[in-house]
Amino acid sequence: MNKIDPIRYEMFLHRLWAIGEEGRMTLQRVTASPIVSQGGECMSSFYDEKGTMVLACSGHLRFAAATSDAINSLKQRFEKSPGFFDGDQFFFNDPYVAGSHTYDMMIVKPIFYRNELIAWTATSTHTADTGGLLRGGAYEIFHEGICVPGLKIVEKDEFREDVFQTLTGMCRDPQYVGLDVKAMIAGNNICAKRYLGLVEKFGLKFVQLAGEKMIEDSEAKSRAKLRSMPDGTWVTRQYVTTLDRKTRKSVAQQLFCTMTKKADELQFDFTGTSPQTDTDHNSTLPSTIAHLALALTNTLFWDVPWSDGKMRPVKIHVPDGTILNCKYPAACGAGPRIGNVLVSTVCEAVAKMIYASGRYEDVNASTTGNLEFVGGPGYFYGGHTREGIAVAQGLYDIHGAGMGAAPHRDGVNTGGHMNIPSAGTSDVERIEMQYPFLYFTRSHNCDGVGSVNIAAAWAALESISSTVRKIAASTTNPTAASPKAASVSPAAFPPASAPPA
Repeated sequence: MNKIDPIRYEMFLHRLWAIGEEGRMTLQRVTASPIVSQGGECMSSFYDEKGTMVLACSGHLRFAAATSDAINSLKQRFEKSPGFFDGDQFFFNDPYVAGSHTYDMMIVKPIFYRNELIAWTATSTHTADTGGLLRGGAYEIFHEGICVPGLKIVEKDEFREDVFQTLTGMCRDPQYVGLDVKAMIAGNNICAKRYLGLVEKFGLKFVQLAGEKMIEDSEAKSRAKLRSMPDGTWVTRQYVTTLDRKTRKSVAQQLFCTMTKKADELQFDFTGTSPQTDTDHNSTLPSTIAHLALALTNTLFWDVPWSDGKMRPVKIHVPDGTILNCKYPAACGAGPRIGNVLVSTVCEAVAKMIYASGRYEDVNASTTGNLEFVGGPGYFYGGHTREGIAVAQGLYDIHGAGMGAAPHRDGVNTGGHMNIPSAGTSDVERIEMQYPFLYFTRSHNCDGVGSVNIAAAWAALESISSTVRKIAASTTNPTAASPKAASVSPAAFPPASAPPA
């Protein structure tokens, strides 16, 4: 690509980030949802004219990782009719194209400069209701409320009241959902206006080249990080329970992950994962890919800018008809719950690779019990608000939980959220007002991260490391009995084996 001035590039990069943050904060100020305003399940992001993500802000990465697919779908379906014009905005919530379930709503806005489409911006939220069966009751996506592949809700800067009232009128609480929709529109308005200000200041050509460089830099940093890791194959598996609709008994579902790293590429194969269910405990392929991006960002690519370039070295195979790639029209309302377990499964494999590289400080514990690590609501419930409106949602108190423990050191007792850097803990009064709960107390849990005996843990690690060096020296390379050889060998953990039938 053409070289651009590095100082001006850094100025542009930081200003674009600040604009995305302003858009996200605008969204959070307009909405009425504790999930969004305090829990932080939202996102503002920017895309080039082709729909490739250039940069996402500090919201929930799950949304940004999926919106590129939504933009591409909009272009394929609606570019000719009704077409894209300056001032348009499109509503979207089809989880078989982007997102995790119909509750993940996004609004996409094309950005025009002198009558030319130059970029896209998008905002996303997790809303409380879509008008379908409450969480856990659906077994086809048709039961999960409105599912829209693209609908123009703002046309040439004119807000379409007919579309708005039609969408919100199909939900149990139109005001609640309506404010979420208007909040996303407001966030897009801010992002688009400020983006055009950057075009005026830096020039269109510079802005386009800077966007290309941001994507290329992310890919280069991802590949560099992978080259610093040992080659090898690691296998992990975790389980989630679902309800058998016929027997009404709990059934275990397996998530099986084989991760292979070679040179500067990383491959994931989920062969061996359980078949899709006849409940809403399924993940669509877009949701699985988005949660995989979350896992890698949490543990491996934490220092790589959030653009689509970050995932280019990653190859993914997910068999059709599994719980991680359900076939239409399977229900997927609990897709994020499956995604949470997937994040933990992938993070376990990555942690093994990082440990084999000798970077003990970068290894973080990964268990499905550590809900703060895998992200999303800690607890799901159903009931009625004070006004008697039926509601099923999740509590976000886990955003104040501990995190970050490594093999030989403690983490922090209150650490925020790995998937949502801007997340917060919901206000008690708002939760009691809008959800069927009454709090008696909520307090800080000292040592909630799970303190460890550092001396004992380090001794155990040294023992394992010594064993790895001995194995590497005796079975792999007789002359490589050094710490470097041990870090390259994945012998600290079992090699890949054939998945169970």
